[in-house]
Amino acid sequence: MTNNYAVPDALAPDLIITNGKVITVDKEFSFAEAVAVKDGKIAAVGSSDEIEALRGAPTKTLHLDGKTLIPGINDSHIYITLGINSMPPGFFDVSPAVVSSIDDMREIIKKAVAGAKPGQWINGGGWNQGVIKELVEDLSRSLCKEDFDDISPDNPIFLTEFSYHTGIVNSAALKAAGIDRDTPDPEDGTIVRDADGEPTGLLMEKATTLITNIQPQPSYEELREIFELNITELTKYGVTSVTSANDRPYDISFYSNLYRDYAAEGKPFPVRISSLMLWAESYIGGDYDSIEEAFNWVGTTTGFGDDFLRIAGVKVFADGIPPQKTAWSSIPYEDGTHGSLILAGKDDEEKVAHLNKIVDFCHAHGCQVGFHTCGDLAVKETVKAMARVKEADPKDLRHYVIHGDWVMSESMELMAKYDIPITTQSELLYYIGDDTTKRLGSEIAGNQWPLKEMIDKGVRVYNGSDWPAAPADWRRGLQTSITRKTIGGIVCGTHQALNMEEALRAYTKDPAWLDYMEDRKGSIEAGMYADFAVLGEDLIEIDPDDIESIPVHMSIVGGKVVYDDGVLQIK
Repeated sequence: MTNNYAVPDALAPDLIITNGKVITVDKEFSFAEAVAVKDGKIAAVGSSDEIEALRGAPTKTLHLDGKTLIPGINDSHIYITLGINSMPPGFFDVSPAVVSSIDDMREIIKKAVAGAKPGQWINGGGWNQGVIKELVEDLSRSLCKEDFDDISPDNPIFLTEFSYHTGIVNSAALKAAGIDRDTPDPEDGTIVRDADGEPTGLLMEKATTLITNIQPQPSYEELREIFELNITELTKYGVTSVTSANDRPYDISFYSNLYRDYAAEGKPFPVRISSLMLWAESYIGGDYDSIEEAFNWVGTTTGFGDDFLRIAGVKVFADGIPPQKTAWSSIPYEDGTHGSLILAGKDDEEKVAHLNKIVDFCHAHGCQVGFHTCGDLAVKETVKAMARVKEADPKDLRHYVIHGDWVMSESMELMAKYDIPITTQSELLYYIGDDTTKRLGSEIAGNQWPLKEMIDKGVRVYNGSDWPAAPADWRRGLQTSITRKTIGGIVCGTHQALNMEEALRAYTKDPAWLDYMEDRKGSIEAGMYADFAVLGEDLIEIDPDDIESIPVHMSIVGGKVVYDDGVLQIK
C-alpha cells in the first residue's frame, strides 16, 4: 500500500493537536496553534500548517475547534489517599458548598445515620468555622458533641474540619475511643474540655489520632476501587502531576502496587505522583525519632522511582493552622495567643532545636524535606534552618516550606538567597479570607499568602490546592491569586495579586523544579512530556472573575487521554 504522506510512518507523530490556542508557558510565555506528540512526548510546536506537514498515515488528530491547550496542572500540595477517601460513598460532605449552619450539618448527619447500620461510623468533613452561621455570630462558640448527640446516640460521628487539623466527634465516638475526663492530651494535641473538665467533642491537632487510630484501613482491593472512582477529582480539572504530601508506608505501598498492576494490565496511570513520606502514626505529625528510625530500615530517598511515581522526600508538620489559632505567629490571635510549633519540646526553644535537628538529619541523608509552616514564626525558624544547612553543605536537595500564610520580609530574603521555595495555596484565601478579616482585620488578611511580594523578591512560588482541604480546582486558585477575592466577595490585599503569567506558571512550569523535572514537564515545548489540559475558554482573554467557570474538556498524560467530557474526540 502506498503511503501518500511526506513523513514515513515510523517518524510520524502519534497525535496532532491543532486549530486552537496553545499557551506554551515557555520562557517567553509564547502562544502557538498546534502540537505534535510522539511516544508520550512533544515532538513539535507551531502553527497548524507547520504541524500538519508532519502528519503520517498512523497520525490521529484532536481538533481543538478554537479551544485552549495549556500544560497539565502540577498541583504541588495534595493528599491522594486522604482525598479519595474523603468522598462518597463512605464520606459525608459538610463543606461550605453544602453547609452554612449547624442545622445544615445536622440534616446531613440525620440522613447518614438513617442509612447506616447500628454502631457504624459516620465519617465526614470539610466544615469551615468561617462560614457556619452560629460560629460566625459568636466567635467564642465552637462545635460540640451536643450538636449531634441527639440525632446520633448510637453511631459514632467523626467530622474533620477542612484542614484536617481539627475534628468534632459525638459522645458515641468518645466512648468508642475511650476518651473521657481522665484521658490525657496526647503530645502536641488537645482534647478540648468544658469548665467541668469534660471533653466537648472537639479534638485538635494530634488529638485526632485518638479517633483515626481505631478506625479500620481499607484493603488494597477496596482502596483501588475508591481510587478509580474518585481520582477524577484530579483528572477532571486537568491535573496531571501532584506532590502527595502526607504519605505513610500504607499509602506508598498502595501506590506501588497500583502502579505495578496498571502496568501489567496495560492501563495508563492517570497522574504523576511525587510522594512526600510522613513518618507518623496519623496524617499530622513527623518527629526526629520517627524519621531516624525510618532511615535505619528504609534506604529509599529523594528521586527513587521514575517519572510517574517517585519519592520526593520527607514531610513534617511544624505548626498548626490560623483558624484554630495553632499556627505559630508573631501576630496575636483575637484571644491574645500566638500558637506554637507542634514538635516535641517543653518550650519554644526546645521545639526550634527539634526542628533544626530534623533539617540537619534529612540534609545529611540526602533527602528533601518539606515543612508545614503557616505562621510567620514557624516559617522564619524553618527557613533559617534550611539556609544554615545549605550554607554549610550546598547540596541540591531543594528543601521547602509549605503554606506560608504569613511570611516575614527577612524570611523572603533568605528564601531568595538560598533558593528555598514555597508551595502555597491561593484557593484557601477564597475560603478563609472572610474569617481572617473578621478575626484579625483587613490589613492582616490582605497580607495572608503574600505571593506577589515573594515573587518580586526572587522567591520560587508554587501553587496547589491542599486537596481535600479544598477542592483540587486550580481554576479557583488561579482566579483567587489574581483577584484576591474571598467566598464572601471581600478583596484581600490587591498589592499581593499576581498577573496571569505569574499565576499560571505557579501551577504548571515552576513546580516541576521541585520534582527535579524542570527539563521534562510543565511547559509545551519539544522534548517535554505530552501532559495537557484542554480548556473551553481562552485564559488570556477571559475576565479573571470568570476563570473558575472555564470548562475543562480533556486531560492528557504522556500523550494518553485520562479524562474527557465528550465534547472533543480524537480521530
